[in-house]
Amino acid sequence: MAQVLEMKRALVIHPRMSVYGGGELVCLHTIRALQDIDYEVSLFCDSIDVQRIELQFGMGEVVKRSRHIPLFAGDIEAFSGDSTSPRFATLNTLRRLNYAKKTIQRLQERIPDVVFQTQPSVHFLPGSRSFEFIYQPNDIDGSDFYHMGYRLPDENWKHTYFAIIRRYRDLIIERPPRRQLLALSRNLVDHLRARGYDSSLVFPPCRQFKTLTKMKQVVTVARIDPVKRLEVFCDVARNLPECRFVIVGTESTFHPGYKASLLSKAPPNVKYVESPISLRPELLGESKVYLHTSKQRGLAIALAEGLSAGCMPVCYSGGDGVEVIRESGIGFIFESTEQATEEVKEALNMSSPTPEEISARSYIFSPQIFERKIQSLVER
Repeated sequence: MAQVLEMKRALVIHPRMSVYGGGELVCLHTIRALQDIDYEVSLFCDSIDVQRIELQFGMGEVVKRSRHIPLFAGDIEAFSGDSTSPRFATLNTLRRLNYAKKTIQRLQERIPDVVFQTQPSVHFLPGSRSFEFIYQPNDIDGSDFYHMGYRLPDENWKHTYFAIIRRYRDLIIERPPRRQLLALSRNLVDHLRARGYDSSLVFPPCRQFKTLTKMKQVVTVARIDPVKRLEVFCDVARNLPECRFVIVGTESTFHPGYKASLLSKAPPNVKYVESPISLRPELLGESKVYLHTSKQRGLAIALAEGLSAGCMPVCYSGGDGVEVIRESGIGFIFESTEQATEEVKEALNMSSPTPEEISARSYIFSPQIFERKIQSLVER
């Protein structure tokens, strides 16, 4: 009788799946990469909305094929507490650690062969073979104990505070496993190495879009969040009233009222389209320029997707778009609104390279490259 081989098991830890941003794209492609090499994948997260995932990413079938391990109700409450007031930071951190301790037993049920942490989180599985994605420079400095928005009473005490919290964690739970760090940009690899950490470079999976007949149109795709600096996008549009500017976005739940304030001050040549780009891909395909104004660090997934659609990238020197331009070898970098205006004007009037030549530079950021990298890591 032929021997039946037991399927390999993987656990993916991504507590806040409901954000529907770049991190969720990393999570979904990690799951698909593992499924394609015959891993049975369990996903530990708050909730799974298959319809929304299919609508936004076209990957509903991926989560249907995975096993959902939901957060405890109390864990969800701890993760949704007041993150803007310093006096709640320590309380919520301790609550999360206590819930993390309770969660370990549930995560160990299937005894996974490999664990991927695709979002900063207090949760871990002791003794496991673990990989952790690093999105931002501070991900390694304690953001596993709180999510974006926390302000400590005194930032000078940050390292001491996190050292104490880590010690508390090690005593009430145990030390986390040694994780292999996966940095999502070359800048992050350099940052981690300067801090004494070893890491592997894995560019995030950026969807590939078709090029269409181009018009003198400038586009950006973004969550409507202050860190995206969309005021600069509107200022450039104000300087070029003869051109059409399009913001394709979704409103940030963390910043209610910001979208209304931004659009109330936008010039008439700025059009806002509330939609996932997957439903309006023509807005990338027909645009000649992608203007990226964000000051986030890491690698700009949305900009790389614009590159795939044949858009000439123009990006802020202090943000996550710079690495897309440096790695692809194409695009403009600006430091001021005035410089951005001139570079957008130049890019709109260029006849070479062609959109197809621009698009070809995006392949290094494709989902295929990302998934092959994940598969090679677990098969070593």
